[in-house]
Amino acid sequence: MKKLSLALFASIALASASFAAGLNPWAPVKAEVKAAYKYVKTITPAQLKKWIDEDKDFTIFDVREPDEVTAMQIDWPDTDVLPRGKFEFIMAGKLHTNPNTYDRKNGVFVIVCKAGSRSALVGEKMVKLFGFKNVYVLKGGILGWLNAGYTVLDNAYHKKLKLAK
Repeated sequence: MKKLSLALFASIALASASFAAGLNPWAPVKAEVKAAYKYVKTITPAQLKKWIDEDKDFTIFDVREPDEVTAMQIDWPDTDVLPRGKFEFIMAGKLHTNPNTYDRKNGVFVIVCKAGSRSALVGEKMVKLFGFKNVYVLKGGILGWLNAGYTVLDNAYHKKLKLAK
């Protein structure tokens, strides 16, 4: 227990010293997200809304946690909830069971998360690990969608919501 306390104290001290010295402890994560965007395309909320209005053929992968999706979700019937923390395992299982589950070459996939970081990381995996070709990340995530003035489904209360301005 004493070793754990010392290790915890040392971690906190190191993080505090880094932060005080002007070093951002999130810098490696931000760099990873930035690198992931090289593998995917982005789509704005306005472009996605147009696709929805035109009934374009695409699938949304919502990579947020299930409770986040329950709270607010884009109203699109072809939506799969695949949390980022389990994405590789779920996708590998689906594709192992039925390699034709998704049209990886011609299908169009829009990845949604809260703000865009998780989406980029998942999109990179879709391209590099699973061979998907047409992967888009919703710019700004669900928050960008709301800020653009579009509605979301509140699955807990079964109604549509819009951000009050």
